[in-house]
Amino acid sequence: MKVGAKGRTDPRMAAKLNEAIELHRKGQAEKALVLVRRVLEKAPGHPEANQIASVLHLQLNRPEQALYHAERAVGADPNNARNHMALGMTRVSLNDDAGAVEPYQRAVALLPDDPEAVAGLGSAYVGVGRYEEAEALLKKAAAMRPRWVDPLLALGTHYMNSARADEAVETLRALLQIDPRHLPAADSLALAASYAGSLTPEEAFECHRVFGRCARSVMRPAGAHTNTREPGRRIRLAYVSAELRNHSNSYFMRPILSNHDRERFEIVLYHTSRHQDAVTEQLRGMADRWVDCDQLTPPQLAQRIHQDRVDILVELTGHFARNRLATMAARPAPVQVTYLGYGNTTGLDTIDARIIDRVTDPEPWADALATERLIRLDRCFLAFRPDDDAPEPGAGEPGRAFTFGSFNDIKKIAPGTVRAWSRILKECPGSRLLLKTSELGKAAMRDLLAARFAEHGVGPERLWLTGRIESDRGHLALYDEMDCALDTFPYAGTTTTCQAMWQGVPTVTLEGRAHAGRVGVSLMRATGQDDMIAPDEDAYVRLACAAFARGVRPASERLALRERVRRSELLDHAGLTRALEAVYADLWTRWCEKGSAR
Repeated sequence: MKVGAKGRTDPRMAAKLNEAIELHRKGQAEKALVLVRRVLEKAPGHPEANQIASVLHLQLNRPEQALYHAERAVGADPNNARNHMALGMTRVSLNDDAGAVEPYQRAVALLPDDPEAVAGLGSAYVGVGRYEEAEALLKKAAAMRPRWVDPLLALGTHYMNSARADEAVETLRALLQIDPRHLPAADSLALAASYAGSLTPEEAFECHRVFGRCARSVMRPAGAHTNTREPGRRIRLAYVSAELRNHSNSYFMRPILSNHDRERFEIVLYHTSRHQDAVTEQLRGMADRWVDCDQLTPPQLAQRIHQDRVDILVELTGHFARNRLATMAARPAPVQVTYLGYGNTTGLDTIDARIIDRVTDPEPWADALATERLIRLDRCFLAFRPDDDAPEPGAGEPGRAFTFGSFNDIKKIAPGTVRAWSRILKECPGSRLLLKTSELGKAAMRDLLAARFAEHGVGPERLWLTGRIESDRGHLALYDEMDCALDTFPYAGTTTTCQAMWQGVPTVTLEGRAHAGRVGVSLMRATGQDDMIAPDEDAYVRLACAAFARGVRPASERLALRERVRRSELLDHAGLTRALEAVYADLWTRWCEKGSAR
């Protein structure tokens, strides 16, 4: 957002603010903030100084401080559109989209021809589910300022978050034609490509390579590594993640962290999210060292990791929100690995290895779809830790309809998935489809999804669409109303599939070509359910219809499935941890002996 200083009362203040603006434009936010604070010490209510301070705090990932200054700016000068824009931007950063609407509306009323005000209002409308208005405003802002990429990035993100990944890819590719070094756009393009049903795995891979080239072009190497090359010493093993909290990834990381050999490995956790909870505290207790680094920029985090002399750095987020792949591009550690959180290559050749299994990434063709060296475990690459207080599986409401279901993210409900699910519902009279995901808490998203099913002849009466359930136990209890889970494609579920099985609900999965579409296959084989794997869409529909023919699942069958999962390698936490440690030790030895872990 543009900032400006009028210097209403004192030319010296105006000079300091103008100097701060120049530093801001050069990316030197901390230095700029020092100058702004000097003005605020003398004039705490100065509107321009508060507005600039708000923008700088946002740049430094300090939204609470930004909100304080934005509110003071609006209070001091309510007729300045940029003050309202700063307030709206800050509220969006605090996930208060509803609160952002009013200040952005005020900004547009004051400056109707300002593309930043128009784009800001469009982004706020996305957050509150006013999708048609949002798209119109974002497109208008893009037309008002050609070659400005911000509204295109917002549009691409919106398309992806409303299960329109193909449109997202098209939009983000156009953005990168304008600015090939726009790292957030390249990051989003890679993620969207994983969801896009129209892309081949090879085309999706190329989108990830675009990100890799972009990241390498904007990140400087962290420096030479001075780690002592002793294969037998205690290895400093660090994990970097935004999900060290009550998040789906924690179901898989907690058992690994609790089983690590602490004599062989020193465990460091770099947490890149400002969100912390009870799970965060559990994970903190499993580490030798914990680093809160949400406010560190990727270069700053790279320097911190390099200074900490980490031996092996494992990233767990991939291209999902608040990732630190840009940090990995700087190679702060001599050995770098990606694992767990993402169903595709990162696109970075600075990451030495990606840990998967022989089912998710079959030899030899999967190797051509990765910039990393693929290391295949001889078992499922995951181990799942069920909720401690998960309710016992039940059969749901008496006399209810046979229910198919999916609790996967809306981004995964691709057009091909909707088509297949519609075929199943039409071939299984009287059945219904239960879909639960956070975005379906918005009426506009429910209407949008229902309209897609209507295109295939499925009416809203066959759909049970619901949003997020805050209670984990309540979320799991809802599986009692489901008889057969339907996996998504081309991006399959992971945590949702594990939870469905633990609650006694079998999952039909479609065998895809790339890792993102093969995790369900790995989970089925790990639990001895090969008969739930479909080689193509027709077989997928047939398996679902066969489940319908067997009728509503009784509690006894649900309990039997939980017991099967309990005895499977999916719950062999110690076994997986030993397998991972063997990989880490081998990578470390390679680097010590050859100077490369590849």
